[in-house]
Amino acid sequence: MKSIVELIFVTTCGSDEENKDTTFGYENVFKEVKALAGNKLVFAEALSIKLLSPKTKPLSDEEMMNIRLSDTVFCNEIEKRFHQMVEKL
Repeated sequence: MKSIVELIFVTTCGSDEENKDTTFGYENVFKEVKALAGNKLVFAEALSIKLLSPKTKPLSDEEMMNIRLSDTVFCNEIEKRFHQMVEKL
């Protein structure tokens, strides 16, 4: 960690905004990263893979574990959130 000047941490996750503070929520991951990186952590953001699901049909647990980001599925809401994140940076 000594050689890192600033840390920008972006992750994909299975939780959503509603569950970000639960046991498997991404806020717990951010807390761990902050504990390791301290003030070097300047940005942390999560992109939920639930955003890859059509609004009409939520992903099953199995589908969520097997989905991968690709050009084919990187569109709509997740792409919008990604561009919003880039603007923040």
